[in-house]
Amino acid sequence: MCCILAISGAASAHGFAGKRFFPATLSIDDSFVSPELDFLYDNATLPGDGGKVHASGLAVEFAKPLTRTFQLSIGADYLHLRPAGEAAANGFDNVAVGAKYQVFIHPEAESALAVGVDLDVGGSGSRRVGAESFSTIAPAVFYSKGFGNVSVPWLQPLAVTAQLAPTFPTRHGEPHELAGGFTLQYSLPYLEDFVKDTGLRAPFRTMIPIIEFPVRTCLDHGCSGTTTGTVNPGVMWIGRYQQLGFELTVPVNHASGTRVGFLLQYHLYLDDIIPSWSVR
Repeated sequence: MCCILAISGAASAHGFAGKRFFPATLSIDDSFVSPELDFLYDNATLPGDGGKVHASGLAVEFAKPLTRTFQLSIGADYLHLRPAGEAAANGFDNVAVGAKYQVFIHPEAESALAVGVDLDVGGSGSRRVGAESFSTIAPAVFYSKGFGNVSVPWLQPLAVTAQLAPTFPTRHGEPHELAGGFTLQYSLPYLEDFVKDTGLRAPFRTMIPIIEFPVRTCLDHGCSGTTTGTVNPGVMWIGRYQQLGFELTVPVNHASGTRVGFLLQYHLYLDDIIPSWSVR
């Protein structure tokens, strides 16, 4: 159990339900309250009004719990857009602020539930990169479940997480959407420490292969039923103070993109770096 003990001794406040560790995933938000700092680089080719748009961006999010069960967060995303045949545009998207409440963590069932709300602050970003002048409110529910209690040993490292969030624009006539998705994770640390020690060595022993399925569906105002999303296979490496993540982003249809993109994540566990911030 040396691997999990090395992680959990420092990471007890973030992502644990019993002996199951849930990493902070790249596309689907996790169901835990913890102090953290996340950097996410996104690169994709998207459909635009005049043709393809090459889009890249660096998103930064900071989260700080106020109690053991309640946290606030703030995030910003700097975008670089290069439409085909046009000049490139750079600027910040609208600032996002959020709140999250931990409903429960069930250690024996390796499960956790949280609820929250995000607000994209209209007019806080640059119109050059499409930042909207109106705000959008998105209440959300987050759920995580590990399969350590199933009878089939090779399935025990498996875990799933899910997020569901309807969006409500503050300007009349804008479409409502249903956003969310789910992840499938296979924890090699869990396999090695609680199922069977296969002899994996670093860095593979602390890796979690993952597939994420983020989707958005328009509900009204002329685009009802239109769904966009990606399938994101990748891997995450878990350290004592940080984690690294990489995923490909494969569009599920033409409206979601025209080429395979990728995501890169660097995530800091601030309660380990600054122990006084621990929510325990």
